[in-house]
Amino acid sequence: MIWTAGRSAAFVFGLGVLCSIGCGSSTAPTSDPTPTPTTVRIAGRWEGAASDSSGPGSMTWTLTQDNAEIKGTATVSTTLKTVVLTGTISGSISGSVVTWQIDVPPGGVKGFSTCTVKVNGTATVAGNASALNGSYSGEGLCMSAFTNGTVALTKQ
Repeated sequence: MIWTAGRSAAFVFGLGVLCSIGCGSSTAPTSDPTPTPTTVRIAGRWEGAASDSSGPGSMTWTLTQDNAEIKGTATVSTTLKTVVLTGTISGSISGSVVTWQIDVPPGGVKGFSTCTVKVNGTATVAGNASALNGSYSGEGLCMSAFTNGTVALTKQ
């Protein structure tokens, strides 16, 4: 009988220890099992080649970033570096994919004071956030739609 009582006491003690570890604990786990994607930082000045159905040229972006939101200024130039469009760029970044839009207001198209242009595109961030490569298309009130655009920018 003494052996049984000792064994019962050990059993009850063991249950108490196990229960204090996992039974009736009212504290919920604090970690979220779903990892949050890291937002790549792309703020700064970007320059590079751009080409579409209207011909080759270049783009320059100067970006600020607030978490996943980007905004700034954008210029489009000819291969001879003559600026032909100046507008604002806005968009967002998710993982390494940037979705962007350039809005060119009246007065932003060289030689056409009332013309407006919209350019929409996506790009992928590469090379430790030193390169942006993507595609775009757009249209304007004073020009034909342009398609099959490609852009390859590097951080300056």
